Amino acid sequence: MTDRRDDGEQASGTPASTAITAANSRRTLLRGATAAVPTILTLTSGAALARSSNCINLAQGAPVDPDGRHLCLDFHSVTRIGDKRYDLGAPPSGSVTRIPADRTYYRSGSTHKVSVQEMCSNGGQYYYKTSGGALQSDADGWGSSGRGGVKDDADTKKVTFTVPKGGMVSAAALASFASHISFKDI
Repeated sequence: MTDRRDDGEQASGTPASTAITAANSRRTLLRGATAAVPTILTLTSGAALARSSNCINLAQGAPVDPDGRHLCLDFHSVTRIGDKRYDLGAPPSGSVTRIPADRTYYRSGSTHKVSVQEMCSNGGQYYYKTSGGALQSDADGWGSSGRGGVKDDADTKKVTFTVPKGGMVSAAALASFASHISFKDI
């Protein structure tokens, strides 16, 4: 016979109460194991989290690296995964065009200045004046032809280059991927 209290529980120390305590311990163990199962299942998706570490966000504005260059990430070398977020892949790789900040740039076939941000976001053919250069702005900025921008002297040397369509990134964002990025200097 077991001792029962008025509240329906068995008194401690009896064989029946020991059996109930053991059952509760097993239930607690099973609850703990059940709580651990989602954690174990989450570990298998760790590869997705590790992959996300190869992502880079586009920069606001036109940041300059310590060497005075703008960095334009080529969109053809990465996968877009969000508004301004790109995946460099596994293993990470990408192409970046480094554009010096101390030059004035023009769209090929035009005498109108373009910003580095415009070059990077649109891609295409551009040129800049040489340091001994003869591309000089008139006082009114319209040039002798009235077309605007710059005028050419006889010894003008235009250095033409191509910028792939892309987005501006910061040197800090590229720091952890530097050994996996191919750079093209303008």
